[in-house]
Amino acid sequence: ELLKSDLKKVRVRDVMNPNVVTVKTFESAAKALATMRNYGIDRIVVVDEKHKVNGILTVKDIVDRIISPRKRARMGEGSGEKEKTLSIMVESVMSYPVITANAKDTVSDIIDLMIKNKISSVVIARDGVPEGIVIKKDILEYYLRKSIPVSYDIQVVTQDVELDDFEKDAISEDINKFMRKFKDFFKNALMSVYIKRHKESFRGLPLIFVRIKLSTDKKTFFVSGESWGVEFAIHATLKKLEREVLKEKEILLDQRMQQKVYEEFLD
Repeated sequence: ELLKSDLKKVRVRDVMNPNVVTVKTFESAAKALATMRNYGIDRIVVVDEKHKVNGILTVKDIVDRIISPRKRARMGEGSGEKEKTLSIMVESVMSYPVITANAKDTVSDIIDLMIKNKISSVVIARDGVPEGIVIKKDILEYYLRKSIPVSYDIQVVTQDVELDDFEKDAISEDINKFMRKFKDFFKNALMSVYIKRHKESFRGLPLIFVRIKLSTDKKTFFVSGESWGVEFAIHATLKKLEREVLKEKEILLDQRMQQKVYEEFLD
């Protein structure tokens, strides 16, 4: 209740991840699993050919509905039903119907939906088309950024990437330079950086995917990007993040100016 009361005026659009990763209903569970692994996520939104939300699929769903039953069957504990394989279509193992909400709803509304339906994520949609997703962790991180008096924290997770000391120092400097640049804009911030190496390479540099989540007392920002080499990929993604933060600063500045004009008009 305390969490809900503190977030009843916060809009979902300020907390949701707008970079929704999707898979088609007719694609395989193997494709969905590979996509989730590629993006470092544990759930994926299932859409139809018109990109309308049809369901949601999690890693746990795949384990519970495909992998675990196959293991039990091999141990002679099967139910006699035909075994499902990872080649099965996503629509056969996804969870549906999906609980959705609007970006204009409050975070308090989302918490109510999660509690009522015993779910850990809500898809944000407009006319059935996904435009964001909110998970419990997003809400908790936003609340902590608002309530705990700290400056900023940085978390870096890598997959299939080994960083040498030079790369670690370069990444640290790039990120800290960014945080210092906006230290007066947000009081508290948590930056989570996910770095994954793809198989492709160009002139000795691997193709690197980077996803950054920046939770602040103003808003939660999500950006992703890729480039050849870790340093270039981090730099390019931070540039995208910088544009998003600057855009938000302009919006807040415009709102303050409008409020000031309105107050002066009343006087």
